[in-house]
Amino acid sequence: SAAGVHPRHGATCFNLEELPVKHWAMHHARTHVLVVDHSKFGKVRPARMGDLSCFDTIVSDRRPDDALREQAEAQNIRLLFSAG
Repeated sequence: SAAGVHPRHGATCFNLEELPVKHWAMHHARTHVLVVDHSKFGKVRPARMGDLSCFDTIVSDRRPDDALREQAEAQNIRLLFSAG
């Protein structure tokens, strides 16, 4: 999970102490799924997890804005979101 998802700055979080664990998990995972609620879109937090291209899929409760959708499409990132 992330506290911020931004087309240019990628996935970010608040906790610098958790960052090494998140990087370790991403390095060892076969599939990279970012799960966020819509309030995280467009936000940038202090601890950078990585570019959006690090993720295979982004799952959210709402459709992302145009910039994020365009970036996901350009980088072949699957978007899954609730239609409601």
